[in-house]
Amino acid sequence: MARFYVNRLARFSSPDPLAGSPIDPQSLNRYTYAHNSPTNLTDPTGLCIAPLLDENGNEQACYDGVLWGNTGGDPWGLPPEIAQEEARHISIITIGYDPEFPNKNGLEDRFNMCVSEYGDENAKAHLTLEGYLAAQSAAASAGIDTAEELALWENENSLLADNTVWGGNVWEPGPHGEIGPIQILPGPVGTLRNLNRLPNGWNSDLQANLLAGARYYAWILGLRNPAVPRSEAAAAYNGGTAWRGSRKKGTLHRVYKDKPAARAYQEAFNKHQEAFSRLDECMKTGK
Repeated sequence: MARFYVNRLARFSSPDPLAGSPIDPQSLNRYTYAHNSPTNLTDPTGLCIAPLLDENGNEQACYDGVLWGNTGGDPWGLPPEIAQEEARHISIITIGYDPEFPNKNGLEDRFNMCVSEYGDENAKAHLTLEGYLAAQSAAASAGIDTAEELALWENENSLLADNTVWGGNVWEPGPHGEIGPIQILPGPVGTLRNLNRLPNGWNSDLQANLLAGARYYAWILGLRNPAVPRSEAAAAYNGGTAWRGSRKKGTLHRVYKDKPAARAYQEAFNKHQEAFSRLDECMKTGK
């Protein structure tokens, strides 16, 4: 989120997108940058503050609520208490739900009503409020819609969080190496690792696993020459993104277009996304 800085006031002209937290009093001043310590801290998105250097003197930065290092390895993991606070802030911003409030602000009742009204068979049987919030946070962090994330999860594993559709443990690799609630495959894992975008805990934690799937989907949306239209992104997610054809002859295209299974995956995704868009709107508005 871009904000304009007013030099004469030494303040931003608009507030930080996060409201701040009483456990971090300096965050309550939403017109400052990085706790008024720009020489020591960085906060490029307004969603996560991090020291400029780690304990070994390596540069690092904070993007999408995740702490990243330039050491060439996997991303730095946020301390659990900070990661939890980031997820809380995203929830407050998007649907007005503060998980620290008693009785979940009545959100459990709203969730049950919305799922009953708009959820399909799998949503009614398997989706929990915690699962919905995890998908919402992952989607917000990756820059995709909550409905897209939930549709991917349903396509991959029928919204199951603990077991696979064939009855195995989600954290045990499947026949093709897929793992986690969103059943992410080794190929996407390798892509995210090469981009230094693979979240810590992707193979052991619901939130991180959903975030990995969301980031791979977002990466597909960012492909160019040739690009992948959003209307075909789920097919590419399922069928791969290698090139086929000839640029000179004008036949260059992505390999997923050659796969009937990928087209069927997109059709199922579209159906699920439409239903989850209504469910997500219900969660935001209460109707």
